[in-house]
Amino acid sequence: MELDWIEDFLALADIGVFSKAALRRNVTQPALTRRIRKLEYAVGAVLFDRSVHPVVLTPAGEDFRPTALEMVRMLASARSRLRSQTAAGEMVTIASLQALAISFLPPLIGALYAARTPPAIKVMADDMAGCLEALLTGSADILLTYSHPDIITSQIVDTFAALSVAEDRMVAVSGAGADGTPLYELDDPRIPYLRYSDESFLGKLTARILSDHEALGARLDPKYQNSMADGLKAAARAGLGVAWLPLQVAGDDLEQGRLVRISSPEQEARIEIAMFRDPGEKSRPVEKLWSDIRRRIDGQKPAAAVAAG
Repeated sequence: MELDWIEDFLALADIGVFSKAALRRNVTQPALTRRIRKLEYAVGAVLFDRSVHPVVLTPAGEDFRPTALEMVRMLASARSRLRSQTAAGEMVTIASLQALAISFLPPLIGALYAARTPPAIKVMADDMAGCLEALLTGSADILLTYSHPDIITSQIVDTFAALSVAEDRMVAVSGAGADGTPLYELDDPRIPYLRYSDESFLGKLTARILSDHEALGARLDPKYQNSMADGLKAAARAGLGVAWLPLQVAGDDLEQGRLVRISSPEQEARIEIAMFRDPGEKSRPVEKLWSDIRRRIDGQKPAAAVAAG
């Protein structure tokens, strides 16, 4: 049994589609299919029900999943401990959703260390799947992500320490005309829609909002897709349609009149910005950064752990 097979299993269990799991694992679909089959031979049980699409775990697969998670987590902890004993351990690696890596993390670090030198930080900006894999495999010390109770990002984060860092809000925006009024409104009979990919966190959150507003969803006409919030922001600013964006991402453009907020409160959603880390991680720089962030939060509001799942 190889670790790659375990990680393939977890990716497929999370996504349910062989082609998408293969993309996450950076292998071909036939290679992933063969490795899943080898894992099933190794454990002596069929782990996935392939008669449905997306595939789902069999009872044996459900039973094996916690063991697989623990195996990968233990290796990640060992890697973290060993890395902390080397010079590379002096650098804190943060896996961050792309939107937060641009709009949120630099101001947070700047405010946190305004009067002193911040620790050495390496940022790995990726989508949710990539960030989770980086945290799980020990490639990253901390995960910075959005969190919402109605969206199950992964059972993996249940084993990690969580810290609620800030709140944000998902709002609908439109580009602005020369007179500052929105180019599009949500009560228009047909609305050009700028959408995220279905598997992205913000795509799932937007779908959650629209599920409560079926009439609005029926009037949306998909015209443009991008998995990155900044990509949809640029498209909205160019007048291509309407997008739902986190206020952290849209803030400057809203203040300067390049975008207009067009949603009512019930057409929006509150989201949490959270950090996750392995509680067994003992690297001094990681401990210090985590403690500094926690102290800042304590000074602003009561700290609250969040569960992303």
